[in-house]
Amino acid sequence: MKTKFICWLFCWLALVTAGCSGYLVPEQGSVADPEKRIVLTVDSETEQVYQTPELKLVYSLRENEGSYEYRGRLHFDRSLTDSFPIIKNFFLKLNFLDEEGRVLATLDVTPFYSVRGQVMHSLEKRKTLAIPAGSTQITFSYYGIFVGDVPHIGEEWQIFEFPFH
Repeated sequence: MKTKFICWLFCWLALVTAGCSGYLVPEQGSVADPEKRIVLTVDSETEQVYQTPELKLVYSLRENEGSYEYRGRLHFDRSLTDSFPIIKNFFLKLNFLDEEGRVLATLDVTPFYSVRGQVMHSLEKRKTLAIPAGSTQITFSYYGIFVGDVPHIGEEWQIFEFPFH
């Protein structure tokens, strides 16, 4: 009986986890919404801004000795953090697209944060990336859960952006 319960629990956890990861990573070839596509710019001087009602990301992609360096500084909107100041989880993905807006690759650019920690003013991430051949555009996708000051009450707020169909 105990073995059967453990097997059932393991299968349930695997199913739940697979569903979350599938949501965050679009299938290769999925098409991004045209209004969410950003022209891929690799420049040593240019910072760009990606903004939604919940967050603002100031980022750059710079060529560095044959690879590319991503730098991102993430700010959550005060309308979110004043009511839900604790991060339960958050994931940020950078999706590389071809000229028709199809996904070539998805890379994780989630900044480091403390789980169940106070939302910091800004979160930063630097990462060396390999940009897939044929990439002409990018888009971002994210998912997060934030909780109030008294997390045991159960108030949560979810944010997400998944610009694919």
